[in-house]
Parts: sequence; structure tokens; C-alpha cells
Amino acid sequence: MDTEQYCKQLHALDPVDAIRAIHEAYLQLKAMSDSKGRVCVDGQTYDNKPALRSLRKCLQDAGHIGFDKEESQ
Repeated sequence: MDTEQYCKQLHALDPVDAIRAIHEAYLQLKAMSDSKGRVCVDGQTYDNKPALRSLRKCLQDAGHIGFDKEESQ
């Protein structure tokens, strides 16, 4: 994904707001997902594992104490 290419004010992004939003999204997706990272909505199954993995990496890179770099999933 090249999402950053579409953000004309990326330098204005507050890192505290960003990491809070990342953590909120992680917790929400995790709460909705089954043990395999999937969620079923209106009969459709969605795989949240890639998103959860990306969000977890951001939290690990930020040094969040609840997200050990050695943690797998």
C-alpha cells in the first residue's frame, strides 16, 4: 500500500494521536476476531490477521510495553 503518498500533511500527524488510534484499532479488531483472526459479518468471513499484524508491529516499534517484539501471532 502507498497510503502515505496520498497524505499531503503527513508531517502534521501527531504521533500521540496516531499511536492511540493504532492501539484503539488493534483492540477493536482483536475483540471482534476469533482465535484465528477472523470475523464473520452478515455471513461473510473476513481475515483480520494482516491488519492485526501491521497494527501490532506499529505498537512494538513504538515500544509499547504490552507488545513484546518476540511475541508471535
